[in-house]
Amino acid sequence: MRNPKYHAIYREKASNFSYLQWKHDFLSQYIQCRFSVVQTSLRTTGKQYEQWFLKTRTHPVLSEWRNLWYPNGKKLVPLSLVERYFSPLSFCVWFCDDGTQTSENAVYLFTFAFQEPDVHFLRHLLTLKLGLDSSVASRTERNGSLYYFLKLKSSEWSKVEKHVSSFSPPGMEYKWTKRPHNIDTQQNRRLRTQG
Repeated sequence: MRNPKYHAIYREKASNFSYLQWKHDFLSQYIQCRFSVVQTSLRTTGKQYEQWFLKTRTHPVLSEWRNLWYPNGKKLVPLSLVERYFSPLSFCVWFCDDGTQTSENAVYLFTFAFQEPDVHFLRHLLTLKLGLDSSVASRTERNGSLYYFLKLKSSEWSKVEKHVSSFSPPGMEYKWTKRPHNIDTQQNRRLRTQG
């Protein structure tokens, strides 16, 4: 049986196309990429909107990394790989993709796909690589599932803003220039800070 070959796919709504273009300009220095667009609709309202996709070609390195991230079909953090390549740029992309700033200038980095030990490792990495102080928090979903994420206090916001704005990903300025409503209140879910 031939080993499967893997590519990377990134998806954004049309209003974030400039951010996807920014990723394309970076990735295309190393691997061939192409765009595609699909029309989709919201299940709740039926409203039509565009989604843009950026897809790389298959590459042996991507196949190797996919096996490290999903060794048994379940996602985990490949510790040595992430520690080796984690950088201010990768943090910037992580924040733009999976982070949010609350109305009190706290920062949440969502890591719901990972188990608690992996999230603690990422917490340590933020301190080691970027000098960012964070804590591991959890959220209980309506179905009872418990998910872990990282929370940075408002005292860390100036450091986060400095790291992210130094790369200025286009279309993502709202991430560090506006203050969205506090998601604690907006989603009415209990957060428990651990350690």
